[in-house]
Amino acid sequence: MDRFRNLALAILLLSPVAANRATAQITTRESVGADGSQLSADSGWTDNYLTRRGVSISADGRFVAYATIAAIDARDQNGLTDVYVRDRLNGAVTWASGPSGGGAWRPALSGDGRWVAFLFGDETGGDVFVRDVQTERFVFLGGYPAWDLAISGTGRYVAFASQNSDLVPNDTNFLCYDPNHPNSNESCSDIFVCDRDSDGNGVFDET
Repeated sequence: MDRFRNLALAILLLSPVAANRATAQITTRESVGADGSQLSADSGWTDNYLTRRGVSISADGRFVAYATIAAIDARDQNGLTDVYVRDRLNGAVTWASGPSGGGAWRPALSGDGRWVAFLFGDETGGDVFVRDVQTERFVFLGGYPAWDLAISGTGRYVAFASQNSDLVPNDTNFLCYDPNHPNSNESCSDIFVCDRDSDGNGVFDET
């Protein structure tokens, strides 16, 4: 198997298309401090499986959001996973989930990089929050216990997976069979979408 794998790799590297593609690529490390120094803790992947897939990028590639245990902000003393947003243009790093008690993960950036959604909780699941990176305003969407999420390009829509049966009417699929755990029945996880501008006037999260 290794012989065929090495042969395939050699063919790929020797092809003109692969050569042109390789020379046009540049990889940079973005999980760094505001001064560009490397971090001393994991980012995007930690011992806690909930923080996996903890990275997101804006449509133009300028902003990167990620979950990390590293205390990039001096005020971050909770020792837990937090969400940061890095501006790749000027190097600024924003503590998107702070100040808080920690336990934030699964960041999702809007296309313009203004809004970052993330989960706030522990190994039992989390609530959905959205942070306006420009104004630093927090928005609570709830959904506990939520496990995964995504945000639309404008930030208007936030989709998330949750076992909460109180979010919409007639959600009665309380027990779901898990083939990986045949002796246990758990509340079914469903996919929900929150429209943050339900009246369509362009203003999000009106009270």
